Amino acid sequence: MTFIGHALVRLSVATVGLAPRAKKPDEADDEGPLALWHWIEDHGDVVFPLIGLIIFVLVVIAVRRAMVSQEQEIKSRRGQMDTIVRLMRAKLSLTADQTATELGINRYQASTLLDELVKEGALVQGRLPGGVVNYRLKGL
Repeated sequence: MTFIGHALVRLSVATVGLAPRAKKPDEADDEGPLALWHWIEDHGDVVFPLIGLIIFVLVVIAVRRAMVSQEQEIKSRRGQMDTIVRLMRAKLSLTADQTATELGINRYQASTLLDELVKEGALVQGRLPGGVVNYRLKGL
């Protein structure tokens, strides 16, 4: 092999991490955090990609959990909307307060669900004397 060939072999061995880091003469065999730091420096070509892979996996898990949580929330809201429509069929008209007490949720959530049903076209919004908004099924 030529001089360039030997240099390339040494360079490839050093970059792959097959050659351990040469200890400095003033470096003693120490223990604790400094020894860990030296070990990480010696095996950095494996450690840092492994840390990156772990971070990537954690991000993927977090995104997956968020998607599952969002799907469950959508199913829950759809179930509440179906319950509201069943209540409307039984009582013919409801206010946000009545809906909140029937479903066991707060008034603002009930109002939001009723407004979504109005936007979907399932309910019609009306006003009672005193400014109270009531809802009824469309077509009744």
